[in-house]
Amino acid sequence: KDMTKACRLLYAQGNSLIRKFHVCTEKVKIKLFVTYCSQVYCGHLWKYNSSDKSYRKVNVAYNNVFRSFLRLPRDAQGRPCSASGMFVSRKVKSFQEIIRNMVYKFQCRLSMSANELVSCTLFNDIKNRSIMRKHWNRILFHDRGDEG
Repeated sequence: KDMTKACRLLYAQGNSLIRKFHVCTEKVKIKLFVTYCSQVYCGHLWKYNSSDKSYRKVNVAYNNVFRSFLRLPRDAQGRPCSASGMFVSRKVKSFQEIIRNMVYKFQCRLSMSANELVSCTLFNDIKNRSIMRKHWNRILFHDRGDEG
């Protein structure tokens, strides 16, 4: 449900940016995109795997909004340009990088917490068996899915 809401919000914000700022330079458009479309609230708490349709839809929405806003050309066969290429060449984080960064920062905040319950849970053997911890580790260290 949160991912569906995030997908709708991405398209709505993207359409608003396209309508209002279509005449801006690419540099300005990139700054606007990063500011308005890279905020994924509670993305580190989403439970998904890389084949989850809802997650893929949000990822595709992020890529499509970026392509549309920057008016990136299609190749000779009519396919959209490479997602990884368009982000790397413009020094913009991909959707996977944003989620990975959120998970890492959340784990750092948890480890710095002065809350005794959080500390007890984190530095206990339970953390290695936690479903959420396994999910975060998969995001951080193993899941390098395609960029969509």
